[in-house]
Order: sequence, then structure tokens, then C-alpha cells
Amino acid sequence: MEGHFKFPSFGGVAQSVGVVFWARMASIPLLWRGGAEGDGVVLKLSKFDHEHRENRMNANRLFRVIGCCILSAIVTVFVLVGSTKESQAQVSFTPFMCPQCPTWTEIPDWRFQVGTSMFPDLPLDPNCTASTCPHYINHLQHGRYIAGNSYIKQVGFWFESFNTEMYYDYFYCKRNGIIWDALTGTPTMPRWLDIPLVGTLQTDSVEFRFQSDHSITRRGFLSTKARVCCGSGGWVPIVMWPFVRYSGFLLGKNDVVDFIVGTAGGQLEQFVLWSNASSGNDFDVYIKCGSRPTPTSYDFRGARAGSHEFLAIPTGNCSSAWFVVVHAFSGSGTFNLVKQSHYPSRYLILRAGTNFNANSAQMTHFATILREGARHFYGATEGSVLISGIHLYNSNSCSNCGGAACNICFLSQNGGSVNGAPICADAQVCNSSGYIRMYSNCWNRPSPAFRELSHEFGHKYFCLRDEYQVNNGTMRYLCGHSIMAEPRAVAQNNFCYNANHKKDPSPGAPNTSLSSAWTQARNAGVTSHIPVETPDNYDYISFDHPFPGNVIIH
Repeated sequence: MEGHFKFPSFGGVAQSVGVVFWARMASIPLLWRGGAEGDGVVLKLSKFDHEHRENRMNANRLFRVIGCCILSAIVTVFVLVGSTKESQAQVSFTPFMCPQCPTWTEIPDWRFQVGTSMFPDLPLDPNCTASTCPHYINHLQHGRYIAGNSYIKQVGFWFESFNTEMYYDYFYCKRNGIIWDALTGTPTMPRWLDIPLVGTLQTDSVEFRFQSDHSITRRGFLSTKARVCCGSGGWVPIVMWPFVRYSGFLLGKNDVVDFIVGTAGGQLEQFVLWSNASSGNDFDVYIKCGSRPTPTSYDFRGARAGSHEFLAIPTGNCSSAWFVVVHAFSGSGTFNLVKQSHYPSRYLILRAGTNFNANSAQMTHFATILREGARHFYGATEGSVLISGIHLYNSNSCSNCGGAACNICFLSQNGGSVNGAPICADAQVCNSSGYIRMYSNCWNRPSPAFRELSHEFGHKYFCLRDEYQVNNGTMRYLCGHSIMAEPRAVAQNNFCYNANHKKDPSPGAPNTSLSSAWTQARNAGVTSHIPVETPDNYDYISFDHPFPGNVIIH
């Protein structure tokens, strides 16, 4: 079911409307699905890993629906900004049959790495100034599942390099919950890691997991190619965990991968899809409550140009489970899918203003900073905080934004300095009534001011303190891979986790340890979900969607 309404345009962007269902959980027969953990193999798992798994399982149990009765739903219109495409000519989704095993088909755009940065503008270690740095950015908790269509019978991955601390840093590949292969130290490389499946990639669970003690003091590992081969199979949706990244393969135009995931009662849910490819692919996501969607029958979809899709679902009333289809409108390659949720208290609509009379170009510039800062903060909090809209006023006052207190204010004056380091923006920690100050030396310079704003959001809405020290103008990072470090120098999209917030062993790093950002937020009374197990979490700035950070200039 789909409705179309006319809305005012935001900055000339065409409006389209998707449909979102509100629903309540119903009593339905369930089949719990899980694999044996170890089969006699002793796993080197950290305390954090056990807590994380337990929290994740308690937060949202996964299930497969045996039978259900779909309750009537109340349809609520939810505005989605972006261009829409023509409807598919198909009447149903059909997976793509690749060459049969043992003939392999290579998948474009696959990349999986730990220890070196996913982002080209990020230094390997901001604390290290030596010509050769012995320490690399910590990626200490990494879990993802591998997804593909119902014909894939084997899957393989090419590892170019692998160099970790023997018996401290481990890469595990699990099939149906049991270790298929484990790598540590410096095994012979390069090599293929080929995984034969008992069924297909939709019926068999393939999980990648990386564990580290507290730091990566060697380069880590890099996988740059993937391959699959096909055989007979039947339609069975992948039972999907929330808060876990799924890296999947679409083999050609109209290929599909199916998922099923439980609803998050009383919480706002999001499905985020992105591709590794820079261009050329167009992947979409279709979602329906209680049964498999088709190209013409779905509750809502992300079907705009490109392969970055974002679907925000208000707390709702799906009486069974969400059935999810990732579809190749065109192209082939790797996609990433995460199902997130957050609490209604973390759904924010903010007000921003100025303390001077800004011109139209400045107001447009401020709107861009606000929008991209909100999207960056959404990525950093792994979907825990959604700033859905920001009203921007040319207010000439930081205390009056459309008749209410401002949450953010752009000031005409310079921010000054502390201990020899320039102050660009500031905010009081955990002060919901105070406002974030964006000084002129922040919004006037060419470097990305949205990172500064995202950093200040961390102070104000996630109750976090700075994770750097300044001594006579010299910056030292307490957690160099965090947005709460100095954001102008470090292009990061992460918060530090429990396991990777210990002492940084690189030269020049402060001799200190901190609790994780998630612990600090929880201790300060901020209710947030656990983070997605993806250290290279996406910043969502380039996504074609209105949330977060839809800015209205008044």
C-alpha cells in the first residue's frame, strides 16, 4: 500500500511519501534458531563480548515465524525526501542463479579489514609522529554476518595479508555457530578462505568475528576479494540479528536476498542499507510485516537512485515480524545492511539560531553544517540518537529561536583558546537546557565544521567529555579513534567501545584509561542502545534521505 501527498519542498528537493505501519506484538508460535557455540573448542572471548552478546539477545530476540495472524494496522504517513524510481516490472522477486559449483563467480567491491583505516583521510595513529608507527587504530570488536541468495552453495574470501599478535588477536569464521577457521599471528598469505555450505547461504549462518585483547600493535588483516558458486536451493529468509552488520552479495540485476527480523516493541526502528561501490550499483530495500514483500506489495521501501537507503519506522505494531528483501535494481556487488532501533526519548527535534543578522548565503551554509552534523552524530551513536529535524532561525539572539530556547547558536565572534589550543565550538556536558556555541572561527573555515558540531552533540546529548589533552598547544589523544578526540585533526565516525578504551600504547599517547562512551552515557542517565558491532560505522552523510538533520530555514 502506498500513498502520495504533496508537501512543500526543502531546498528544491522533490518530496515522496512512503508508508509506515504502527503495530503491537501479538502472541504467535515461534521457533528459536541458534547454533552450538564451540563444539569442544575453547574460544578466547573477552568479558565485553559476553556482555555485549547477552545485552543484544535480551534487547531483541530473533525468531522465525511458523504461523501468524496479522492484525489490522494503522497506516501513518512518513515523509521521505529523495527522488523515486519507476516501479519494477516484476510481479515477484526471484534470486539470480550464478554458475554452478565448482565454477566460481567473483563479487565486485568486497573489502573487509581490521587495523588499518577504512577512510583515506584518517591517519593510522594520530598520536604517533614517527616515520614508522608501531601501533594502528584500534578495531577491537568486529562482528558481521555474510548474506547471499538462496542458490549460493559455497562462498570464499581472499585474504591479502594477516599480521596480528599471536594468541591475543583472533579472526574467527563460524558456520552455523561453530568455528570453521580461526587465524592469529602471521599465517601464510595470501590465501583463499573457502567455506562449503551444508545448505545455502540463506539457510546456513556464516559469521566473521574479530577479537582482540585491548589493542592492535600489528597491522591487522585485509581481505579484498570474495567469490561464490551456486546450486539448487529453496526460499528461506535469513534470520537477522539487530545491531549486527550483514555484508551480502547481489549477483546481478534483479537478484534478491531475503531476511526476517523481530520487531522492537516500543522503540523506533531503522533499516540502513549501503553499498561498497562508489557508483554504478542501484540496490533497494523492501519491507513488509508478516509476509514476504513483492515489487508491488510492501509496507514501505527505500527505492531511490543509488545504493544508500535509510528507512525510519516509528514505534509500532507489527503483529509478527519484518520480512526484508534487498534487491538489485541494477548492477551487482556487495551491500551492507543494519537493523537498528532507539528509544523515543532519543528522537530529537532541535532549534538553531544566530546572535547576529546573517545573510542568505550564511544561513544556507549553517543549514548544511546542521544537517551533516546530525547525520554524522547518528552514525557515531549507531542509531541511538536520531535528530530528525532542525528549525533554523536568523534570530539575532541565542536565547530566542522562534519563541523558544535555542539548542544551537552560530556566533559572530571568535572562540578564543585554552592552553594554547584554539576553541572552535563548545557545549556543556549533559546540559539539556544550554545551547551549543558554534564560533566564527569554526563555521568560517574550510575544514568540516559538521564534525565539530557532532563532537558537541556528544557533550550535550550523550554526556561525554573530551577525549584529548592539551599541553602548551600540543594535542594528545586519549582515544584517537573517537569523534570526542580533536575532530578537526581526526576524521573519525566512531565512539570508543568498552574494550578499546584502555591505554593507547603508541608513542606520545597519554598514560591514561577511560570508560567507554556507551558506559559514560548510561552512567549519566542517557538511555541508549548498545552499538552495532561495526568499527568502521558509516557516517550516513551521503545517504539520500531526510533523516537525520532535515533543516527548515525560517
